[in-house]
This record gives sequence, structure tokens and C-alpha cells, in this order.
Amino acid sequence: MNTKNFEISKMNTLDLDSIKDILEKEFDDFWNYSILKGELLSPYSYYIIAKEDKEIVRLCRF
Repeated sequence: MNTKNFEISKMNTLDLDSIKDILEKEFDDFWNYSILKGELLSPYSYYIIAKEDKEIVRLCRF
């Protein structure tokens, strides 16, 4: 049986570093590393991530 580990948590800058390459390749200039880092550091933004086997599979903003 193949089991996977799931985790849901608040996103932080260490998580951002792990998706930096994806941001640069897959998204337009609006969602670049600097903008998302600023969002993570803002007290008015809250991002949740879902990880499957320690790899980010979903990102949501609240």
C-alpha cells in the first residue's frame, strides 16, 4: 500500500524558497519571488499551503 503524508500549514519564507523556480517558470511577472515574499511578510496577508510528502501542492491566500 502506498501511503502519502499530507500537511496543511501557514506559508513562510522557507516555503517560498522551495517554490522559487516554479514561480519564475510558471507564473507571470505579478507572482514573482519578491512580490510573494513581501506578501508573506505583511501582517495583512495570510497564505496557507498544502504539502504532500513535504512538497507544496497547493497555495491559498486568505
